[in-house]
Amino acid sequence: MQDRPYSHMVSSPVGKLLAQMALPAIVSNLVTVIYSLVDALYLGHLSVAALAASGAVMPLTIIFKSFSLLFGMGAANKVSVCLGKKEKEEASAYAFQGFWSSIVFCVLLAVVCLCLIHPILRLLGSTPQALPLAVLYLVPILIASPINGANYVLNPLLRFQGHATMAMEGICSGLVLNIIFEPLFIFKMGLGILGAGICTALCQVFSFIVLLIFFEVKSEAKIRFKKKYFRSSVFRNLLFTGLPSLLRNGMRALSLNLVDLACSPFGTAALAGVTVANRVITLFASVRGGIGQGYQPICGYAFGAGEYGRIKKAFKTSIISCAVFLVTASAISLIFAPQIVSLFQKNPAVISKGGSYLRFLSATLSLTTLIAMFNMNCQTLGRNVMASCVPLLRHGLYLIPWLFILPHFFGYAGVEICQPIADVCTFLTVIPMQVYVHKWINKLKGIHERLLTQKQMS
Repeated sequence: MQDRPYSHMVSSPVGKLLAQMALPAIVSNLVTVIYSLVDALYLGHLSVAALAASGAVMPLTIIFKSFSLLFGMGAANKVSVCLGKKEKEEASAYAFQGFWSSIVFCVLLAVVCLCLIHPILRLLGSTPQALPLAVLYLVPILIASPINGANYVLNPLLRFQGHATMAMEGICSGLVLNIIFEPLFIFKMGLGILGAGICTALCQVFSFIVLLIFFEVKSEAKIRFKKKYFRSSVFRNLLFTGLPSLLRNGMRALSLNLVDLACSPFGTAALAGVTVANRVITLFASVRGGIGQGYQPICGYAFGAGEYGRIKKAFKTSIISCAVFLVTASAISLIFAPQIVSLFQKNPAVISKGGSYLRFLSATLSLTTLIAMFNMNCQTLGRNVMASCVPLLRHGLYLIPWLFILPHFFGYAGVEICQPIADVCTFLTVIPMQVYVHKWINKLKGIHERLLTQKQMS
């Protein structure tokens, strides 16, 4: 009975197991993004400034998420590999350090942000009209941020142990409540954008309670206080493994911030339109991320168990599934971009700016299939330098210079073409890197098979 999770993760058919792991992750991601879209819908009915305020807050919330996932994904990836090797105490050490490190870090970061809230929001590109509203929205979210940081650890820890449905239920419970009760806080109680922030914070606490109960009941890795779990080697490995997640989300937050700054000279309508377009693309990317999140625990267990052929098969299945979806989604978005933006704001300027920006983002969306899956594959396999390079290139070297150059010459159109250029360059860079990783896995497989043959002969 103790080996049932292990047998399930290393022996079940890859296609069926990927569906079991990916579907709950996709649902969880979709509900997260749907909440973000509904939140934009509610705030858009308040005013353009309220919608722009939520856009200015988004990069900061991504920063908190990024550092939480540094600990959460670092711990979860190591836990899956340790359980693949049947090392449960070592897995518990990673779970313990990931959980408490996230909480402590979020407390410290929240205190800094509360003390410097006005200059931080101005730095994030908030316009003078949106700044007071952004402060009201952000304060309750900052207060609850340590609890939400713990959610980003418990969720992947459950998923990477094969409990993807429970991880989904824990996150989605709070998000669904948020969607239901947010209009009551905003409109019925007359709290406006402050009500949106309060409701978000309360529902994050509810998700934490549900996730913690599930974790205590089902997790093989525990978060109990034990002296042997306080090891610097565990913390270093955790940080190194989680670094690609931090860079993936942190660089995205930075790029969103710089896009907002680049849009600021073109007015509040441009900022609101870009906010809507980014959230729509995030909806599509959440499915891509869910497929990758479904693949990672399969890869981790297989890597720990020495099942290298299973890694390649699961990766191929994930790539095909993701590509089919993103090609379809990008086609729909290219055709109906203005109509999609108009669901959130009826202002003609917002629809024009947002619809045009959404079309440019959709043009290269399908290329991110290989970019995202390569990043997640390398992270789980311990190829963290290559995994870390991907977000540094896509959201850094290939994007940031263009954001400073192209708008100067082409105006708002210069902002629109920056991300597609970055996607094409990153895709071309990742292809030879993936070929190298594929050969490396083949080499490991050959070594493993020779060792097994020698063991059988002796």
